[in-house]
Parts: sequence; structure tokens; C-alpha cells
Amino acid sequence: MDWIEPISSLPSGISMGAVAGTTDGGFGGFDVSSWEVWLKGDGEVNWDTVYMFGYKAIDELSQIGKAFTKSFYNMSDTKLWSYFDGCFEGGREGWSQVQIGADLDGAVIGAPGMHFSFQQIQHLWSQFVEYQLNHYPPYCELEKIVNLTTEACDHLDGRVDGVVARTDLMGTVTAEGVAVAREILNGAHDNLGRRIYVSYQPTAAFQDASAQWVEIGLNLLTNVSALSSFEGTTWPDLSVWHNAGGKVLHYHGESDPQVPTAGSVRYFESVRSVMYPGLFYNQSVVELNNWYRLFLIPGGAHCGANSLQPNVPWPETTLATLIDCVEKGIEPKTLNGTIQSTGAQQQICGWPPPSLDTWKYDLNAFKMPIL
Repeated sequence: MDWIEPISSLPSGISMGAVAGTTDGGFGGFDVSSWEVWLKGDGEVNWDTVYMFGYKAIDELSQIGKAFTKSFYNMSDTKLWSYFDGCFEGGREGWSQVQIGADLDGAVIGAPGMHFSFQQIQHLWSQFVEYQLNHYPPYCELEKIVNLTTEACDHLDGRVDGVVARTDLMGTVTAEGVAVAREILNGAHDNLGRRIYVSYQPTAAFQDASAQWVEIGLNLLTNVSALSSFEGTTWPDLSVWHNAGGKVLHYHGESDPQVPTAGSVRYFESVRSVMYPGLFYNQSVVELNNWYRLFLIPGGAHCGANSLQPNVPWPETTLATLIDCVEKGIEPKTLNGTIQSTGAQQQICGWPPPSLDTWKYDLNAFKMPIL
């Protein structure tokens, strides 16, 4: 069995012979946004929908779906393999199931929208920077900054492989635009200069700088700390899942402009340190990789390939890789990526990279540890 969020992803499970399902998250319809139902008319949190969005809807779908499948196909005591596959909010939903120890055999989790309250503040950060510096660069200027950055850094992995931006794009780069880009990439800080959250990688497009959702975000910020307890989805002790034999393949595009890639890295490292506190780093990674692997997709955008880097090797068969891992014991040391512009195949290595320290951030704006 396989169920995937959103609905447009369902065929990937069906094409493999799986039963697939989806849920409206308890919102009353598939076209109803969470933003419309999280808050009641009086501004109070609608906890029924928050619980559903947080973890209950997917868990209920799992239980009902498996019972229906076994009954419909008259499987009696036959083993029913069950998997989750989702990206962005679907990725966060996947972690919600892993963290509660849901009765699944494996999960493919992409670019999870976890660290909810921090991420919402980070979404506002780009426009706050523009306001503070009194400069609102056109998107073509920010795009050219991304292009030039990508081109300049393409050789750093020892291979100029075409994963670079198009240098023929029009637009000029001003000193003011560079200042805006620099502050956005520096990430959200408080008025004392202490870090609140991580930002996007330098090759990510500056989508937040041109987004216009500030009003919605501000309406939720008064309740964001309460919502975060259910939508943050950062619980690092996955003992129940691990002890039940569950597997996770977690991927994230390095140039994701919507969900900071470093957030996925932070969670992997949090799980590693909590689950294997007495081991040296390399040994703890080996132990964790036995059942949870993280893959950063070079040049990958948000849940897909990157139009600014057309030779990105995007993994399209990760669910099949997970199934082989769970059911056949085939260890997924790499993911198979398909270069969108040519159809050629390229292997994507797992975490960690040699430059481990560059991914570490101290969220020192808070008096307590942030997982």
C-alpha cells in the first residue's frame, strides 16, 4: 500500500501496483487550505483541524486504508507492506507518522516543511530585509545573482557538469541588490544580532523576496508558538519507529527556495545525536544510516528539478529504492538521479559531505536548545 500527498503524486504508487489514498486533512474538502481553517472567526486556534493537520489525518488514512485493502483483496493474514511518500507538507506529514511510530514499513520524505514557527518567520525575513534596506530589487536582478553565484561555484566539486545557471539572462546587479541578497542569505536574526533560523543556500532562487503572503503570516504569528507544538514535527527520538524495523529515505534539494535545506540537515543531526549519544560521529552516522538516510540533491529546487540549473539529477525512483530496501534488504547507498535535460542517469551520494561544519548553525536567539 502506498499513499501520497498531494493528489497529483498518487500515480507513482499506483504505477507500482500499490493501493494509493489521500486525505483532506480533516478540513472538510480537498480544496480547503489549512490557512482557512486553522483559526476560528474569533482568532482562536481551531484545535480539531490542527490535530488533523499535525498527524491524525494521515494516521487515520493509514489505518482505514490498510483495513479496507486487506478486506477488499481478501488478504486475511497475508503481509501488507505499507509506505508513505510525500514532499513539502507531505514530507512533514511523513515525519509526523515516523515520530508517532505509525504502523508503516517505510517512508520517503522530501523537503519537509518542519520547524514550522521558525520557517514562517524565515518566509517573512526576505521582505523585512527589503523594508529595512529600503530596496526592492526586481526578481530578474535576484535571479542574476543566483546565476552568477551558481556559475562561480560550479567547479568546486571538481567537475564542471553543466549544473550552472544560464548566463545569458538579462538584468543588472546593483550594490543595493547585492546587499539585500546578502542579508536574506544570512537568515533571520533578532535585534541583538542573534540567529533565529537558517536561510536558503546561495544557489536558491529568492522567491520569498517577491512573495505577497505577509498578511496571512502576520495573522497567524500570534498563535504560531501554539501551532508549532504540533506542526514543528521535530521530535528526534525515533526509537519506536526504529525498533519496529521502519526505514526512512529523506531527500532535499540544495537549491530549495521554499524550505531551507539546512533544516533537514539540522533534523538529521538532531536524530543522530539523540539516538546515538555515546558514539563518535562517523560511527553514529553508520548506525543511523542502517535505517535512516539523508540525501541532498545538488542544484535541486523545491520537490523537483531546477529550471535555473537544467542538468540537475533529480531522483524519480526513490519509492522503488525504499521498497527494495525494506523488502529485499538492498542498502541504498546512493539515489539514482535523472538529468532532466538529457535523460542521463547520475548517482546522488548520501549525507554527510566533506564540508560538514558549513551546515552547522547556532540558533542563539533562544535560551533553550532548538532541535
